[in-house]
Amino acid sequence: MENIGIFLNRVPYNLVGDNMKKNWDKLKQTVTVNKKVVYFLVGLAIIGIALGTFYTILLQDADKTLIREYMNEFIINIKQHKIGSFRSYIQTTFQTFLFLGGIWLLGISVIGVPIMLFLYFSKMFVIGFSISNFILNWKMKGCLLSFLYYFPHGVITICIYIVLLNYAITLSLKLVDCFVKKKAIDFKYILYKYLWVFLICVVGCLLMNAYEAFILPEVLSKVLEILGI
Repeated sequence: MENIGIFLNRVPYNLVGDNMKKNWDKLKQTVTVNKKVVYFLVGLAIIGIALGTFYTILLQDADKTLIREYMNEFIINIKQHKIGSFRSYIQTTFQTFLFLGGIWLLGISVIGVPIMLFLYFSKMFVIGFSISNFILNWKMKGCLLSFLYYFPHGVITICIYIVLLNYAITLSLKLVDCFVKKKAIDFKYILYKYLWVFLICVVGCLLMNAYEAFILPEVLSKVLEILGI
């Protein structure tokens, strides 16, 4: 009887463990990657960030002055706790949803790859531009500020973009191949899987946007106080 009791006590935990493992395996099966596409997207991100950084050097002095004033105003707003609110969270989330939704829709078209790559490259260019302006205005302190401004949420967001873009580009190319070769395709199953990937990416971005809107301003405020900026 004692052994039976021990067995019954363990069954629920085993069932929970099995269910968690099945759900995790299902998630991994859903979020599969095309390594060649991923490597290409990582390389494109590096190029975009590098060009965005280099672009700052090419700006005229008048433009650099305007950017410096904007950056100083940004720092003042952080110190005065004017940045970071539910309203900013909604705005950021709306912009993110437009970007992710646009990528998702372009993925089910046969001409969407160039547009997707352009949108993604533009995002990386802006990140590089922002990082270079932090460094241009505050030197070594700017390196720390730019790091905190994009890590960890910015890096995770880029990874989320790469996951969705991997599926979108792969699907778009597959549709083109099927169209050219006139091959049959189980579009319903592919769309169902593609939709799940989109929802996972949306949830991930919602969490990162929450960090950016509510936690990051407080972190930057403390760091600015320590650095004496």
